[in-house]
Amino acid sequence: MGIACSPEDVKDERRRAMKAGAGERAFSMVELLVAISLTAVLIGIAAMRLPAFYGQYELTSAARQMATDLVRIRAKAIGTSNQYQVVFAEKSYQVRVNSAGSFINDGSATKLPNGARIPTVPDALTFNQIGMLPAASTITVTTVAGSKQVSINEVGRVQVQ
Repeated sequence: MGIACSPEDVKDERRRAMKAGAGERAFSMVELLVAISLTAVLIGIAAMRLPAFYGQYELTSAARQMATDLVRIRAKAIGTSNQYQVVFAEKSYQVRVNSAGSFINDGSATKLPNGARIPTVPDALTFNQIGMLPAASTITVTTVAGSKQVSINEVGRVQVQ
């Protein structure tokens, strides 16, 4: 059951609502300028911190890329029952496959993301036909944001630290 209203009641209600808001004021120009200035300062502070976040992201990305590739190469060695080798350079690494007793390149070298490098180039990692390494190894990846270690043990377990 609805409430019955006459057209005069509706008009009176509108007038009361308009009068109730008539005494309120809007924001002044000074208040708006202060709010905009504070917002600009906060955005400026956040923008100055952005390169630090980007550098850390770049470092983590480079280490995870290498770890993922090592897991993939190990799986390839197991899947093909062949030896695979990873040869490192300062800013890249090359996957090689055993072909008739010698290792040949398996595709092009993988470049590390811009700014990432391997400061101490380790010996080549050679996965045997069952995906194992002769010894554990640790590869250090560095950027301006710091360094991370990609460790791989004899059975092929890879960790990023």
